[in-house]
Amino acid sequence: KEKNVYSLWYFVGDGPERTNIEKLIEKYNLQEEIIITGMQKNPYPYINACDVYVQPSYEESLGLTILEAHRLCKPVIATKTMGGFKTIENEVNGVLCEINAQAIADTIGKLITDKELFENIKTKLKNIDYSEELEAYKAQWQNLLKE
Repeated sequence: KEKNVYSLWYFVGDGPERTNIEKLIEKYNLQEEIIITGMQKNPYPYINACDVYVQPSYEESLGLTILEAHRLCKPVIATKTMGGFKTIENEVNGVLCEINAQAIADTIGKLITDKELFENIKTKLKNIDYSEELEAYKAQWQNLLKE
């Protein structure tokens, strides 16, 4: 907001910090920029509607939502957690950053303003062939149904 970069954030999910986050949103007058949706049975419409998916975790063993964002061809910014390192090839299918607010803000600014990087990541994600994984999952489900 201070850098005049328009953004609309959806916080999908819930947790013990929700009340504190709501107080900060009010304190900094960010009600128009941040929407807390709470838990959602289907988060995909929110991921699909975004330009960039941000995973600002302190700890993440496997970034399942990062993989979901990739499948929806959304460039991802992830903090340098185990899950981030496992799922992001830096500046190829997303961007990794340090685990602090300034680094996350700077990385968001970089990805939004560097149109070439943004488009290269989107193109890479669009060209991933998921057919082998899809067939493997179908076979696994068929075997589960037989049991």
